[in-house]
Amino acid sequence: MVTQRNFLTITIMMSVLFFMFQFSGVIKEVLNDYEVNEYEEDTRTTLTEKDSYSADISRTSPESSEYFVYIGNVQDSAIGAVAEEWCSYVKRDLITYESVQESMVIFDYQVIRDSQVIGGSLPEAILLDPDYLELADITLLMEYVDEGVNLIFCKIPAHDFITGNQEWRELLGISEVRSGEEMTSLAGIWLHDGFLLGGGITYRAETDEDVKRQDLDLEVTWYVTGSRTKTYMTGEIEQYGEEKKPENEELPAIIWRNSVAGAKIFVVNGDYLEDSTGLGLLSAIMSEMYSYYIYPVVNAQNVVYINYPGAASENNKVMQTHYSRNQKEVYRDIIWSGIAALASATYSKVTCMMSPQLDYEDVNEPGSSELIYYMKLLREQNMEIGLSSSQVSDLALSAKLDQDFAFLNDNVPEFSWLSFYVGSFESGAWEDISSHPLMGNIRTLLRDYESGRPVISYAEEDITLQSAVNTGSEHTYSENLLVRSVETALGYSAVAIDIIEVAYPESEAYTWEKVYGSLSSNLIAYWEDYKMFDETTLTESDKKIREFLALRYSHERVEDVIYLDITGFNENVSFILRTHEEKITGIKGAEFTEIEEGAWLIKAKEAQIEISLTQTRKPYYY
Repeated sequence: MVTQRNFLTITIMMSVLFFMFQFSGVIKEVLNDYEVNEYEEDTRTTLTEKDSYSADISRTSPESSEYFVYIGNVQDSAIGAVAEEWCSYVKRDLITYESVQESMVIFDYQVIRDSQVIGGSLPEAILLDPDYLELADITLLMEYVDEGVNLIFCKIPAHDFITGNQEWRELLGISEVRSGEEMTSLAGIWLHDGFLLGGGITYRAETDEDVKRQDLDLEVTWYVTGSRTKTYMTGEIEQYGEEKKPENEELPAIIWRNSVAGAKIFVVNGDYLEDSTGLGLLSAIMSEMYSYYIYPVVNAQNVVYINYPGAASENNKVMQTHYSRNQKEVYRDIIWSGIAALASATYSKVTCMMSPQLDYEDVNEPGSSELIYYMKLLREQNMEIGLSSSQVSDLALSAKLDQDFAFLNDNVPEFSWLSFYVGSFESGAWEDISSHPLMGNIRTLLRDYESGRPVISYAEEDITLQSAVNTGSEHTYSENLLVRSVETALGYSAVAIDIIEVAYPESEAYTWEKVYGSLSSNLIAYWEDYKMFDETTLTESDKKIREFLALRYSHERVEDVIYLDITGFNENVSFILRTHEEKITGIKGAEFTEIEEGAWLIKAKEAQIEISLTQTRKPYYY
């Protein structure tokens, strides 16, 4: 039997617990300032496009001793566009010539500052477009090699250059040509460990699922490299006629390095430098050119859900067919639980790009209660909310924004919208809407990835443009290689999952169950190697991009210490340091995290940094 004393004790305890739960809920409701964008002040910066470093391709002579030369035409070449973009990111000028003969004037250059010669005139490396090479250029290129100038063949020269000329084969490090006029069909491609960040991987279709992912070019000319070479990517052969399978050193070389005199010659056998994959390949090549290589990165990882949440309940008949729920319930009960679970499992920060409605021609209008519910929910989870340009109707974009503005201004008039999804970005289309009142506070735009366009840049003077590098639910082999390359070059990623495909599914493959299954496995498996980079929302990423584009830096090594000097220092500046057979033993003015063996993420705390190194094994010779 419960005594009166015990009953009173139990009653008091239950009352206290009830009050605590009720009070915490009230406090959470009161403190949820959902009408204010929490990222507006913390990410504010005065940096704009005029502050950013842009590789100057108009120069005819260098202004510093650290520059690159490009043989080709930057304006009319995919390779040239990548080279220019990469030089802007690593803060180096790019002097261009349309022939090797024309470039020979660089032997006469002297870098002069304050009436003093401050350095040699020769470039760090010459990047070569094979379309601008002549057979006779071998003599001139050897002059560069004899002076210790490194060469990067962004794509291997024409086949007849190699088969008919021993000098070219020796320069390129080719000991044997096993392909005739016909190309060799590969079974897969092997990216060796230690080149791109994220480790080695073999792109080979072993299962039905792999077959769907295999979209790399498997037709190559089979070149066998010589004894003085180091190979970074090779092709795999299914069978070799009636002979035994070739040894690893005899496999078709795709990316390799040759050493001639004091120079390094890098060769790419394929089109890999014609899109943003080339950014990471160039950074990896530079890390193989020197005993150490340090360069700036953005250090931002974004997960973005496009067209989520929504404030209108639409396409309910289809939703009932797939989920036995209307769209509002699907968004709240099914999709949200997946987003929240995945954010927790991957420790990612989430940006949601909302379109208040998707069909502007039906009778379903967005509801205030639904909007406020999600504004509060996302604020509680510290998720950023932005806007999307998407719709399934044919309304003019400006008219869509008029309707969105009227709805949002009635419900959250004080909220500052800072990020906007533009899909396939066209500068003219953005100019048409940039003055719209809903766009008044926009700081950054997210666009779909498009080959030939910069990964990060400015859309206009005070608005950055970020590319979604991956869709998350799909992950082909070429997309995987792209992710590894962009992470290597920039420490940047933006995974964009478009919920419009779930809200208006074309087939069972686009139901949330299928999309979430692919998304969760891809995010956990493929981004695990980059977990040391900062998780950001799009607006936080915007600030990092502005600071990254604005900084300049210089470095030198004295014995076992690297001295790094940053011009335009800001709190979010980061670098990647890559070494060979050395590790960091101490650092001043920064903190560091090991990415993988021989690679470290450096987060600057001061404008001058000292990095102390020590050997882990015997010296690495180049």
